Amino acid sequence: MPRYRILVIASISLLYLLASATRRDVLIYDEGIVVYAAERILNGEIPYRDFWGIYPPGQFYTLALAFKLFGTSLLVERIWEATIRLFLCLVIYQLTAKLTSPPIALTTWLLSVPVLGATGFYGYPMFTALVLSLFSALCFLNFLSKRRHLWLVLCGLSTGLTALYRHDVGFYTLAAEVIVLGAFFYHSSRNLSSTQRQGSFLHSFLLYIAATALPVGLITAYLLGVVPIRDLWESLFVFPATVFPAMRSLPYPPLIPDLGQLDFKRWLSFYLPLLVYLGSCAKAWSLFRRPERPGSEGDPLWGIILFTLLGMGLFAQSLNRADSIHMLPTSFPAFVLLMTLLSPSITGWIEPRRQTARKVGLGLFLAVLPFLFMQVREWSIQSSFYLPFECPSPLERAGCIPVSKEQELAVQFIQAAVPEGSPIFVGLSRHDRIFINDIVFYFLSKRPSATKYHYLHPGSATTLPVQERIIDDIQRSGVQYIVLFGGTEHVVEPNESGISSGVHALDAFIQQNYSEDRQFGAYSIWNKKEGL
Repeated sequence: MPRYRILVIASISLLYLLASATRRDVLIYDEGIVVYAAERILNGEIPYRDFWGIYPPGQFYTLALAFKLFGTSLLVERIWEATIRLFLCLVIYQLTAKLTSPPIALTTWLLSVPVLGATGFYGYPMFTALVLSLFSALCFLNFLSKRRHLWLVLCGLSTGLTALYRHDVGFYTLAAEVIVLGAFFYHSSRNLSSTQRQGSFLHSFLLYIAATALPVGLITAYLLGVVPIRDLWESLFVFPATVFPAMRSLPYPPLIPDLGQLDFKRWLSFYLPLLVYLGSCAKAWSLFRRPERPGSEGDPLWGIILFTLLGMGLFAQSLNRADSIHMLPTSFPAFVLLMTLLSPSITGWIEPRRQTARKVGLGLFLAVLPFLFMQVREWSIQSSFYLPFECPSPLERAGCIPVSKEQELAVQFIQAAVPEGSPIFVGLSRHDRIFINDIVFYFLSKRPSATKYHYLHPGSATTLPVQERIIDDIQRSGVQYIVLFGGTEHVVEPNESGISSGVHALDAFIQQNYSEDRQFGAYSIWNKKEGL
C-alpha cells in the first residue's frame, strides 16, 4: 500500500475522531468507571482488592500510565480514546484490503470512521480489545499466507493482550483462531502423512498458546499475589456471568421491524450481522466444495471463516444487552465480511455479469448512505453547541470537555467545602433500585471515594451486605458531605434493575445521619448532622 494513502487516511480519521471526542459531554457512568479506576491506581490502590469492578485491569492501568505521563484530565483520556479508534479504523482497512482490494477497503473505512466518531462511550475497554483482536486476526492471516512463525507469535501476544482489556473478547479470538488453525493444517497439508500433519499443527498450536499465555500469565500471577482469589473470581467471572445478564439485559428488536427510523436502525444493527454471517457460512461451504483443495496463500476462505467465528462470538454482546453500544462490536467483522462477499474476486462472477455486480455493489453502498448520514448528523448536532476553541467547563479535571452546569456547580461546592484528600460518598436518591450512578464526580472533584464501592451496580449495591459495607466505610472515614444524584431515578429498564431489591439500609442511614444542605438540579448535597 502506498505510504501517502495510509498517511491521508490516518490524518483524516484522527482529525474527525478527535473533533468528535472533544465535543461530546462527559459520561457520568461509563467514562467515570475507567477514569476514576485509573486515578485510584495512581493513588496506590489495587483493582478488585481496594475497589470493586467487573472489567479486566488493562484499560485501568493503561489510562493510569497516560495520566502519569500527560496529566490527569478527561482530555487526555479522550485523546487516548481517539487514538485507539484511529487504530481500529486502520486495522479494519488493512484486513479488508488483504481479503479484497484497496478500493473496496476504502469503502469499509468510509463506513467505519463516521460510525466510530458518532459513538460515545469513551473509555469503554471494548474498543481497545477490538483493536488488539482484529490486529491478532491480521497477524494470523499473514501467518497462513507466509508461514512465518513470527506472525503467529505476534498473533498470540495480541490475543493475550486482548484478554487483559476484555477477557470475553480474548476468548472469542482464541477460539476462532485455534479452530481455523486446525482446519488450515488439515486441508493445506493433506499430502503429508497423518503424523507429519499432526506434528506441524501441534508445533504451531503450542507456539500460539505460549505467546497468548505470556501476557495473561504475567498479569494473572501479579493479581493473584495481591488480590484474594475469591474477590478476583467473583468480580471477573461470577458476577458478569450470573448477575449482570439479569440486571442489564434488554429485549431483542422484533423480527419484523417498525417503520420508525430509530427502531429500524436498531433492527438493522441487530439482524444485519446475522444475515451477513449466514451468507459467509454459505460462501465458506461453497469454497470448501471446490474441486481443488483450499490453497494456503491468498485464499480468502480462511479469512471468511475466521471473521464469521469471531463475529458470532462478539454477537454475544448483543444477546446480553441489545442496545447500540453492545451491538456495535459485532458490526466490524460483519463490515469486513460483507465487503469480502461483495468483492467480484470472491463471488466468482463471470465477465458478462461484472457490470451487474458493480451496479449491485453501488446499490448496496447507496442503501447504507442514510445510515452513514445519521451517524454524521448525530455528531454534528452534538458538536455544534461549542465553538472550536471554546472551553465549556472551568473544572481542571474536565480538560475543556463539556460538563453539565448542575454537575459543575455541585463539584465546585464540594471542592470549596471538603479539603483535598478528604473522602466523600457520591450516591443516588435511592439505593434499592439503581440504573447508573455518577462515578465521574469523584474524578472531577478530586475527592476520593470513602468506600470500595464507588461503582454502584444493580445486583451489587442494591444488596444488604454491600450497603452495610458502604455504611461502615462512610462511618470509618468520617465523611462530612454526601452527594446524592437523582438524575436517573426515572429510568426503569425492562430487566431486574428496574425492580426494587427491598433493601433500604443505606438510604435509612443517610436520612438518619445527614441533612440536605443545598441542591444543584439533580444533585443534592447532604451534610453530616451536628453531634454525630
